[in-house]
Amino acid sequence: MQEGLKLLLFGIGMALAAYLMLAWGKAYWKKRITQWARSRGFWLIEYRGARAFEGPGGVLRSENQTAFRVKVRDRSGKTSARLAGLREKLESIFCTR
Repeated sequence: MQEGLKLLLFGIGMALAAYLMLAWGKAYWKKRITQWARSRGFWLIEYRGARAFEGPGGVLRSENQTAFRVKVRDRSGKTSARLAGLREKLESIFCTR
């Protein structure tokens, strides 16, 4: 009985730790992308992590390169949605349409 309880508590602890790491990661990236957008006069509409093999260079992207699909609005009200990676210069990617 004691071993089963220990195993159950260990499983619950691991699940809780995984949940907290995922929640922290999502909050971290939202804050970082929002700060980037505001510092350049954009309003962040939405963002999400890029899917595997999505966009140009998707096949060449490694596990350590984070990429996002970001949708922003500029001061004139024009919106633009682009796939942007952290290694790329985001200013050159976000040209409004």
